[in-house]
Amino acid sequence: RNKMNQGLFDLLSDADFVVEKSWIRTNYLEQEIVFKQGEDAESLFLVLEGSVNVQSDADQNDQNINSKVACIEKGEVFGEFCLFENLPREFTVIADKSCCLAEINRDILLQFFEQHPERGYKVMADLLGAVVKRLRKSNKRTLSLLSWGMKSRTL
Repeated sequence: RNKMNQGLFDLLSDADFVVEKSWIRTNYLEQEIVFKQGEDAESLFLVLEGSVNVQSDADQNDQNINSKVACIEKGEVFGEFCLFENLPREFTVIADKSCCLAEINRDILLQFFEQHPERGYKVMADLLGAVVKRLRKSNKRTLSLLSWGMKSRTL
């Protein structure tokens, strides 16, 4: 298990946060779409088994290009931005192999946090840690691409 999301795992087994009422366990087949870029973002997901690929759908010269942005593995969370902003999904997520995900509705989760702030704090701290980790990784990737671009201009 990813210790970064321990609070979220603990929440799934909390007696006050019942499966099928507060969250849903769903199995996905290999290459099955979890959600598409542009769809409404109303839930976040925790990978219980397997992994998913995050990809960006970009149009270039009338061609749709799908580029893999990340692989989210067992114990990791995705879609958590729905807690902080009410915007459509930025990426498409597809099951890499068969996987099992916990889908947690934003409104139900935020209501639970209001009723149980001490548990909510732990989960939010874990989610913030996951976002910071991804941001650092993204920054490194951006700097690497910038460096590559600068080198190619001098050739």
